Amino acid sequence: MMRAEGPIDWSPRDVFRCLCYHPLRKEWDVNNEILEYKKKVGVNGYIAYIKTIRKFIISSRDFVCNYLINEEPDGTICLCLTSDNCDSGIGPINGIVRGYTALSGFVIKP
Repeated sequence: MMRAEGPIDWSPRDVFRCLCYHPLRKEWDVNNEILEYKKKVGVNGYIAYIKTIRKFIISSRDFVCNYLINEEPDGTICLCLTSDNCDSGIGPINGIVRGYTALSGFVIKP
């Protein structure tokens, strides 16, 4: 478990775009190979597929998660994801270890 807090001189929307926009993500997240939204399942709700890069003898990990994003009227962005009850239809892939995320997310405040 980890918690961090600190100032960033950008709007929450710009920070969120950097965190989740796949071409930019490779510039700061050296372990990420894929972040894709596979299916829209409701208002601001998606099924997300995340895959890490294979490192040396450690095989890639992938995660299939319920992914919920909400932007509050004041500009605060909340993101929550979990593998619990994720009905994605995306089965395990041979040679990749399927990870499980109990609950994860972040809050970006203006």
